[in-house]
Amino acid sequence: MRNIIMEGGLVAPLVVTGCMRLAELNKSQVSALVHASIESQGNFFDLADIYGDGRCEELFGEVLQSETDIDREDLIIQTKCGIRKNPYCYDLSPEYIHKSIEGSLRRLKCDYIDVFTLHRPDILTSWVEIADALNSGIAVEDITFVDGTVYKAKSLESVYDYELLPDYDALLADKKAYAKSFLTQYENTDPFVG
Repeated sequence: MRNIIMEGGLVAPLVVTGCMRLAELNKSQVSALVHASIESQGNFFDLADIYGDGRCEELFGEVLQSETDIDREDLIIQTKCGIRKNPYCYDLSPEYIHKSIEGSLRRLKCDYIDVFTLHRPDILTSWVEIADALNSGIAVEDITFVDGTVYKAKSLESVYDYELLPDYDALLADKKAYAKSFLTQYENTDPFVG
């Protein structure tokens, strides 16, 4: 499996196992999915606090805790915050970020999160507040890498300019180089063929 080197040297596979629908499975099915992913060299798992109202993280955490052949250190766990259900809104306030991190760590039964992603833009919270929240206490101790899913590069640049992660230009260059090499490799092939 091909890998990409993320900011800070985190080596991640090109294929990520999406865990949005884990709540529809039982624990043994989740265990089978996790094992199949690992056996296929897919050690990157994508979750979010909103998926299954937190149940997806709980099931994943139960599998991590009970399966002695799965080493947490060998996995890359990504979770996201920023979408609230009741009431439905986008929320990246410092209070919600900290509550989300604490809840995800508890549900995942983990000591840290490899990749913490800002799920959706929150126009009511300034980037300075978001950066302060991610730079403080729990976030600094428990998160390896921060990213955003649907943000324009300029929006995330505000966080990097605030020195949350100091080398934004290198990160952006890496993402552009990766995207270009990936697209070039597959530009003359049918993406739906084996």
